[in-house]
Amino acid sequence: LSWGVIRMIWITFELIFTLITMFSRDIRLSLIVLSTAPILIIVMPIFHHLLLNAQRVARSAYSNFVRWLAECINGVKTIKTLNIEENMYQEAKGVTNNIYVKRQKAFRLHAYFMPLIMFISSLTTALVILIATLDMSLFELEDTRGVATLILFIGFVGQIYNPIRDFSEV
Repeated sequence: LSWGVIRMIWITFELIFTLITMFSRDIRLSLIVLSTAPILIIVMPIFHHLLLNAQRVARSAYSNFVRWLAECINGVKTIKTLNIEENMYQEAKGVTNNIYVKRQKAFRLHAYFMPLIMFISSLTTALVILIATLDMSLFELEDTRGVATLILFIGFVGQIYNPIRDFSEV
């Protein structure tokens, strides 16, 4: 088995066990944690499609550069004979600049993806804290399980979003 398949299986089991543990502890807070899942279901495929297209465009530009470079190497005598080194230099700048621009676009798009996932995760954590503190029945003075449950679900947000983030990188 490849590492990617093993990683996907591991992430799937981690997600299943986290969900089982969450729902066995508190159904209401579990549903709150899962309430932001539709946002991820919408956002992740859109970003993956955009990232895939940007990477393809960048690879195409690099392939074009390799083709151009091979032509220059094969035609070096012609370039020297016709004394067009300056033209070739300007053409090289254009080709490499094309690669740079397309790679930067792909990197920039990737740079927006993870902060967006982290923002949704932080929003979910804030929602769990807000709902848990608004429902004061979770916090009895003599019973510390309410505070422990809140801390547990704050951890569950990370346990849910980390596998989803890892799964998106596979």
